[in-house]
Amino acid sequence: MKVVTYGRVSGREQAETGTSLPDQGRRLGEWASRDGRVHVEHFSDPGRTGGTLDRPGLTALRERVAAGDITMVAVTKSDRLARDQLVQLTLADEFSRHGAAVTAIDEGLTTATAEGQLTGGVLGAVAQFERQRIAARTKTGRRAAAEEGRFVGSTPPFGYKVVGGQRDRRLAIDKRQAETVRVIYDELVLGRVQAKHVAAELNRRRLTPAKKPAWDAATLRRWAKDSTHIRIVAGTWEFDGIQVPIPPIITPGEAAVWATWAREARTVYPQRSPKDYLLSSVLVMPCGRRAMGRTAGKQQPTYSCRDRLSPGAVGHDECHNVSVSRSDLAVVNHVRDTLLDPAPLRAAAVGRGPALSPAAELARVQAELSALDTRIAEEVALLREVGLRREAMEVSLRPLKNEQDTLTARARGLRRKVAEEVAGLDSKRVRKAVASLQHDLGTQDPEVWRQVFELLHVVVRIEGHAECPECDGSGYQSNRGRGGRGFAPRCAHCLAGTQPRIHIEMDDVAALAVADGLAESG
Repeated sequence: MKVVTYGRVSGREQAETGTSLPDQGRRLGEWASRDGRVHVEHFSDPGRTGGTLDRPGLTALRERVAAGDITMVAVTKSDRLARDQLVQLTLADEFSRHGAAVTAIDEGLTTATAEGQLTGGVLGAVAQFERQRIAARTKTGRRAAAEEGRFVGSTPPFGYKVVGGQRDRRLAIDKRQAETVRVIYDELVLGRVQAKHVAAELNRRRLTPAKKPAWDAATLRRWAKDSTHIRIVAGTWEFDGIQVPIPPIITPGEAAVWATWAREARTVYPQRSPKDYLLSSVLVMPCGRRAMGRTAGKQQPTYSCRDRLSPGAVGHDECHNVSVSRSDLAVVNHVRDTLLDPAPLRAAAVGRGPALSPAAELARVQAELSALDTRIAEEVALLREVGLRREAMEVSLRPLKNEQDTLTARARGLRRKVAEEVAGLDSKRVRKAVASLQHDLGTQDPEVWRQVFELLHVVVRIEGHAECPECDGSGYQSNRGRGGRGFAPRCAHCLAGTQPRIHIEMDDVAALAVADGLAESG
């Protein structure tokens, strides 16, 4: 019988109970060499916890057993192999598959028999329970020490060092690191100097961070914006909810200024107001939902689908983001050109038959809405019958709901058109639009065009996307002409290599009224 042996102690047990690795190794060697057994090799893990499999000695032991011809793994007690019951069972099963049993010589247990496996499982559970009790006692002891003002962490926070003995460890100010904190506060927070310049000054003065050889702008900003760091240098260290007073590096007033700076600095790029998105109320994505304007960090502003990234969303494959600036410009130019040359509008208005009138169109849309309402009610009844949950039902019905929203918005616009044709177009609103445009048709003022779009009932529909012909769909300009060196700039004609196919609808009657007003004023 070929035997390998294993010993382990943790640092806590070594100090408190006097358990030693040499003693385990000696006793295991004597046992493994008796009664015809052959002691092949001994493995050990000094100062390692028995709660995990991540131990160098144990890893080497497992590799040796996996190599074959080992029939027994011997330990003094089962908790030397592992304190966690699941880890014990995992190792026993692994060794068994390679033909080796586990024996605890002090407990007289072996996994070579069914009785031994049962007793070993019970003792493993007891060992795991004891380990959990030790962890609970340790945490309670550390909390009590923290309440007495002692430092019970492993690494002191930046700006401080640990002083005192093992039973009276406290935090004291580290002069060099405290000087670093003062420079960060004076220059970055109060002086509003750019982080890269403050980092360069700290490096010049050899005031280094805790875990890196030098400061850089990103590390400095990240450290300075952390509310925990601000609280600590203001004189409060925290452990498990217990606040421990420590010598402050900055005053409470300075800490308040620093915290205000950190809140403001988190929003480096100001959020754009809804008024900056000209088409936010008129742009319809391919799925049928109105688009929303958004700006993320350094990215250029875009119009985006509200539902595309929602969990379980379907039917949004064509709902790509589109550029705000390029979309706004394209729609403004189209409307401007239409108002400057209303001949096509006039011809369309003259040739429009009753079937294309707003009243007839409204009747058609209302009929579609009624049929869609019936279909949605039938779908809801069917889904409830099969027991579908509410969340799943909402996902299933979302395409129909989107279609319903689109038709409802269309009906709302048609009702306005019908009312205007019955009562006559609001001449006051037309005159206001004409007055806004007559002085400068080239204006880019979003407020002016927002009024015009509202009067004309403009609706912009994205019907899909096409590959950008300028960059062949890559999204980047060619490096030719620059020797092929450096990063290629982004294509100025598209967003991520695609251009939207836009269809623009407007009220012909209102557009003619504005165009005629511009012609008369000109």
